Amino acid sequence: MISPPARRKSLGARCLLIKRNWDDLDHLPFELLRNISRIGLASNNDSQGNETSLVVQEKLPQAKIIAPKGQSWNEVFVRERRQQQEIVEQKQRSRGFSW
Repeated sequence: MISPPARRKSLGARCLLIKRNWDDLDHLPFELLRNISRIGLASNNDSQGNETSLVVQEKLPQAKIIAPKGQSWNEVFVRERRQQQEIVEQKQRSRGFSW
């Protein structure tokens, strides 16, 4: 499944999110992706994710591999969310609020 291009306000960049398991590369829209000058490949930091990213990069040389700091992007997002929540809770405690 491909979601429509979205405008990211912070960078003013357009991004195309491909919400699909990369196990079957025949279903990636390479014809569409060839016309995009900047592509980031974000996959898990394991042998399958790295191998798949390299195969895609061979077909789309403009693509840059973006590895997560950890085993998976889910770990990164969960850790970031937890840190954000801790900051909010600290601010609330410093204002005299507690849960």
